[in-house]
Amino acid sequence: MRDIVEMDLMDYSSEAISSWYSKGELPVLNVIATPYNTPVIFGELIGEVIKKNKKILYITNVEEEDNQLIKYIKSRLNCRSYSYIRKGKEKTSANILFINHEAAMDYKDDVELVIYDDLNGYSTYSRLEIQILLDHLYKYTRSLITYSTERIFCNSPVFEAPTIGGSYPIREPRVLTTRIDLSRDIPYIMYDYLSWFTKINRKVIIYTPNRSATYKVYNYLVSLKDKLKAVVHKLEDERKDKNIEYLMKAKDLSLIVITNCYEDNYKDMRDIDVIVFNADHRTFDNKKLLFFCGKVGLYNKGGQGEVILLANETTDEMDVAKNTARRFNKVAWERGFFSC
Repeated sequence: MRDIVEMDLMDYSSEAISSWYSKGELPVLNVIATPYNTPVIFGELIGEVIKKNKKILYITNVEEEDNQLIKYIKSRLNCRSYSYIRKGKEKTSANILFINHEAAMDYKDDVELVIYDDLNGYSTYSRLEIQILLDHLYKYTRSLITYSTERIFCNSPVFEAPTIGGSYPIREPRVLTTRIDLSRDIPYIMYDYLSWFTKINRKVIIYTPNRSATYKVYNYLVSLKDKLKAVVHKLEDERKDKNIEYLMKAKDLSLIVITNCYEDNYKDMRDIDVIVFNADHRTFDNKKLLFFCGKVGLYNKGGQGEVILLANETTDEMDVAKNTARRFNKVAWERGFFSC
């Protein structure tokens, strides 16, 4: 039953996007979806543009080896005419041009379609920064699509794809407030949650606002690792750590990773929970928090996994993230996406 639902959902989204393009009435479309949603919903439209032998500029900060869309166009569209542009001034005859945000600032060639994908992987770019880039590219294209957790252009139509492929609801974050000064100490309630997670062999990622907090939390948990019966690791920069990568994939192992790095460095994780330590710190905007929720949803089956925001007080950014996650789920339920 689920396979049928998955196909219906994909077709529904693909057909809606292709219909907008074929009408040609409005040049910009906002596609709003959950973090880490699939880019394959653009597959049908990309196939149409390729048949016309026209160019597509696809902006993404995901590396080539992790790009789901490349795998799709190779296998389903039988297309090998694509190129990854490292600098915006590079010339290529390929039909699909993949480029990152920074390089796209220098791009000045005409294309049929521009797609800005801010969902397939986490990026630090704000709504305003994306608008500035797309304002630059607008004069070089006939049609433009934004793929984000929020509306990028206000005076343009919106298509909502709150979940694709029959996936589970995005995890709504749980807010825990404490009177303990988190810049100085760590509350016991954090130990309670970690005790439960490690007891059932979960992988826990604790995001901190800075390196100083990473060291503080790490030193605290190292002193408790025998009680927690878990492997405790810290990650201080964006470089991949092979030890953590191995431990993330290990079964029947409790792992706690403390980090102030927010990039998507580790793939194929399973059974993860997220704790955001000092979530009311200015470092944690609603986009980061929402992507943490998406990460838990992506790497868990059956709707499991927790996102805990530990803070001294609830901020507007935390409220926005929580309300956005809740709205995605509400829309998905109303459309019957989780009915089976």
